[in-house]
Amino acid sequence: MRRAPRLLLAGMAALAGVAIVGLMTLTVLDIAGRNLKLFYLVGVIEISTLTMVLMAYFAFSHTFVKDGHIAVDLFTTRLSGRTNARLDAVWLIVAGLFFAVLAWPVLGHGLELHEAGERTTNMEWSHLVFAVPSFAGIVVTAATCIVLGTIRLIRTTRN
Repeated sequence: MRRAPRLLLAGMAALAGVAIVGLMTLTVLDIAGRNLKLFYLVGVIEISTLTMVLMAYFAFSHTFVKDGHIAVDLFTTRLSGRTNARLDAVWLIVAGLFFAVLAWPVLGHGLELHEAGERTTNMEWSHLVFAVPSFAGIVVTAATCIVLGTIRLIRTTRN
C-alpha cells in the first residue's frame, strides 16, 4: 500500500487506541466518584458510545491490512497455499462489499434521527455524532478490503 493510505489507517487505529484508553479512564473515574459520593460525570453514556464507535469502526481497516483477524480454518486446510491465498482474497472482497452495503443504512438511520429532532439523553447531542464517524470508518474499511482483496487476487493469479 502507498504511504498516505497507510498513514490514514494507522492514524485511525491510533485514534481507536486513544479512545479505548479514554473509555477506561472515564469509566474508572465515574465509578470511583460515584462510590466515594464525590461526583458523577455527566454524559458518560454518550461519551462511552462515541468511544465504542471509534474503537470499532476505526480499527477495522488497520486490522484487515495487518491480517489481524482471528480465523478458524476447518475446510481449507488441505488446499494449497496458493488456493488458500486466492480464497482469502475473495473473502476480503466479499467483506468489503458487505461493509459497502452496510455504510448507507448506518448513515441513513443517523440522518433520520437527526431530522426527527432526536437527541441523546444527557448531552443532547445529535445522533450524527455517532453516525458520521461510523459511516466514515465503514467506508474506509470497505475500500481497504476491496483494494487489498483485489491486489492479493491479482498477485496470486499472476504467480
